[in-house]
Amino acid sequence: MTNHESRITNSPPLFEDVSQLITHVHHEEPFDDFERQPLLPRKLSQLGPGVAWGDVDGDGFDDLVIGSGRGGRTAVYLNDRQGRFKPMTGAPLDAPVTRDQAGIIIWQRAIGQPILLVGSANYEDGLTAGSGVRQYDLARRVVDEGLNAQESSTGPLALADIDGGGNWALFVGGRVIPGRYPEPASSRIYRYDGTKFQLDPENTKTLARVGLVSGAVWSDLDSDGDP
Repeated sequence: MTNHESRITNSPPLFEDVSQLITHVHHEEPFDDFERQPLLPRKLSQLGPGVAWGDVDGDGFDDLVIGSGRGGRTAVYLNDRQGRFKPMTGAPLDAPVTRDQAGIIIWQRAIGQPILLVGSANYEDGLTAGSGVRQYDLARRVVDEGLNAQESSTGPLALADIDGGGNWALFVGGRVIPGRYPEPASSRIYRYDGTKFQLDPENTKTLARVGLVSGAVWSDLDSDGDP
């Protein structure tokens, strides 16, 4: 073993496994992907839950949100500021979800108004009826249906203030078209008008059949200060 390899082997780990702090068990209902598409290379119904860190309760400490599979419940674990987490209970988290949950965003719409934007994937049922992105209003303890489902099943979400003036833009990635893998899926962009998200048709045109999106982030690539 070289000196360099020895230093790497003997270096202390950067992270410690503290999974016991939340005792979380993911819920997943069975679904036979291959009955619908026998030549699929792998299952697309078990991609795992969306996960997000963010300050849900406004105390300055990051909390943990974990999505669920169909039939389970969205989990929110509040940081107690002492290295432990307490599960948030009651409405709107006590109702089972009707579709697998995909991307999750923790959004402070205003001071004291925490909103969870949660992708709702229609990959299994293949229906455009119902919600594609649901809004969990944790202050009012209600769920708004949010944005309608589309032909492409909802995948990752990304939210950005596109000009620093509170003009929020929501990217909704198309993960797959149910029953038509590997055809390219379409993604969409929505703008927040102060009360709700509305489709941005002009910018959405460029995302038609853009591909099978598994991750998304807004970023300032040209250093002009805008994402």
